[in-house]
Amino acid sequence: MQPLSRRSSALDRSADAPARRTICVWLPRVRSEVEGCSRPDPLGLPIAVFDPTKRQRPLVEAPGAACWPGMSLREAQTRCPNLAYRPENPTSYAQAVEAILAALAAYSPTVEWSAEPADASVAVRHDPVLRYTVFLDATGLAPLYGSEERLAHVIARTVQEQTGHQARVGISDGRYAALRCALLADVDGAGGEAAHAPRLVPAGGDATFLAPLPANLLPLPVEARVQVARRWCTARGTSGSRAWAARTRRSVGGSRSGQPSA
Repeated sequence: MQPLSRRSSALDRSADAPARRTICVWLPRVRSEVEGCSRPDPLGLPIAVFDPTKRQRPLVEAPGAACWPGMSLREAQTRCPNLAYRPENPTSYAQAVEAILAALAAYSPTVEWSAEPADASVAVRHDPVLRYTVFLDATGLAPLYGSEERLAHVIARTVQEQTGHQARVGISDGRYAALRCALLADVDGAGGEAAHAPRLVPAGGDATFLAPLPANLLPLPVEARVQVARRWCTARGTSGSRAWAARTRRSVGGSRSGQPSA
């Protein structure tokens, strides 16, 4: 057994260790940005990207509010004829993400993203809208940059300036809360340039932040989310469980704003 004095010292060091923090960098437009460079529309139309491997060829990325991820290509073309539609090309997008990973490596010793969806973090694995999301270990980094908020701004600006891609940043203790923060981050126009407004959850605040979120946002396969939503409605004694379950099935992580709802 370890002597009492040694055990006390170990506990003291553990208490002094910084709380684990996670940075989420979501790339909301990386597909269309890559397509715009490699296969721009001759008329300069905005680009939407669809999944050609699915029967209804659902959108996985779309600009504006009239079309949104999860909508079938046929419906999107009817609703939004002034968009250029491109089939998803994961190989090209992975090459673009590699450059982003190299830029992010300057800020954290741990930068995680997988080109294989099955190997992606559980927080994003089941939602194609979130396919291009990078996680960094932010533990102990805040003092190096003055604050976590400043670090988030620096990261978003670095990705934009070095790679040309939009990035939304969230910081929290765990990955899922950091992801939800990134999805809620705003992009406001400032002086003609995108100014990123990150979202942060204070240390120890993940549970409070996540508690109000609806069941259809859980990081689960779509059918599992449907079942959870039904059980949640039943437990609360509400009458709209079928409608909510249907909405959950349709959502596939997307909302009419073109990003996952929160």
